[in-house]
Amino acid sequence: MALAQRDVDMRSLWRLLMGAMVGLMLGAATAAGAQDVNGTLTVGAPVSVQIEQSGQSFRFAYEAGAAQVISLQALGIDIAPVLAVLRDGQTVAADLNAAASSTLNLDVFVEPGSYIVQVSAAAGGTGTVVLLLQRESPAQITALAAGESLNGQVGPEAPVAIYGFSAQVEPQYLYVESGLADRGPTVRLTNDASGQVSASLGADVPGGRFRIPAGTASYTLELAYSGAVEAVPFTVCLTSVSAASCEAFTGLVAPVVTEEPVAICTVTPVGGAVNVRQSASVNAVILGALPAGVAAPVIGISPDGTFYFIEVSGVQGWVSFSVVASSGNCDVPFVNPPPVTPQPSAPTATALPFPTATPLPQPTAPAPVVTPEPSGPCLITITAPTNVYTTTTATIENLQDQAQAGYQMIPTGRLADNSWWKTNYGNAWIQTSTFGATATVSGDCSGLPIVSP
Repeated sequence: MALAQRDVDMRSLWRLLMGAMVGLMLGAATAAGAQDVNGTLTVGAPVSVQIEQSGQSFRFAYEAGAAQVISLQALGIDIAPVLAVLRDGQTVAADLNAAASSTLNLDVFVEPGSYIVQVSAAAGGTGTVVLLLQRESPAQITALAAGESLNGQVGPEAPVAIYGFSAQVEPQYLYVESGLADRGPTVRLTNDASGQVSASLGADVPGGRFRIPAGTASYTLELAYSGAVEAVPFTVCLTSVSAASCEAFTGLVAPVVTEEPVAICTVTPVGGAVNVRQSASVNAVILGALPAGVAAPVIGISPDGTFYFIEVSGVQGWVSFSVVASSGNCDVPFVNPPPVTPQPSAPTATALPFPTATPLPQPTAPAPVVTPEPSGPCLITITAPTNVYTTTTATIENLQDQAQAGYQMIPTGRLADNSWWKTNYGNAWIQTSTFGATATVSGDCSGLPIVSP
């Protein structure tokens, strides 16, 4: 069922969803791991997938016989879909659906070859997603020469504009400028030889300047329609650094933006300190913590869109989307997380043989009772899974983590009534009622200061 327009009316949407749901009932697409291929995409043939657990994704093969622009659409039923297009394990294009929309459109320029179209859910959601390859359009690549300025427009009828150019014997400036004051097309600059995405801009940035190094490399510039407005006019210009002939464009309402793109993506904990883990899973070992109020730079995201890969205090690790807030330009690359290293388990106790009792002579006088003085640093050792909290109220909203058997924490303070102790485990609080049940205390803890939550 081919769709001629990007925006489907309610009747077309109903037919599309009904056809896809019938395909689902017949087993056209089944749940599988992120590395399995669940089918093949063809124009006008929707497929429906059921995302049943957080982090699950579905992958569909697509074969491009020529350089062309493909238009993808994902419709979520009580779910916000995420789309990505990959080639040889590398991300060609993606939309993380930051607005949590139920309808997602992605137009991608592809060269001849084999691709994977991956669909998942934003923020670890579950539900049904209908994926449709709406159309394939022949790619028209316009040559961009040094000293040349070209005008164009992207919109529903022509969603992608593509330009090709080569580096020169001296460095060049590439300008991309929107005709709108507050937004522009999404921009992607690709090195043709390596396939690497050299630079990109989101639709919320109306323009930018890129410095192209001297050499013999060739590049492809893609400008794509973001769907927020009816159409976006633009101008692209290529000039040598010494000539600087692109400083003013004609026919546009917005000035040239010569500043560098927006600030890098960073994340900050939503509440208290959050765990930084070895892999993109809540079962992975904890490497450290991101303290409350501290912003950490984002290196990448997991392919299923549920974990950020960050660096804090020289440690690189993973934090869940659900416990942090992001800012800056978060159009960052996908990073495949390593295999999960689980939390260490408690050592298995080995039963010792019970000794044979030997009668001892009765003492002539009772020995004095000697109470040894506690020695060594104050230490809490977890003997069974124990909840720790961001504050001194044991509710699910304040749950920071479940410390596993074998973990050790150093107390840093206590409440005046001794009902809670504060620890160095991401500044988490632990109830003293767990002592002797799921945790033990050793060392000299008499000097713990009284602190407030």
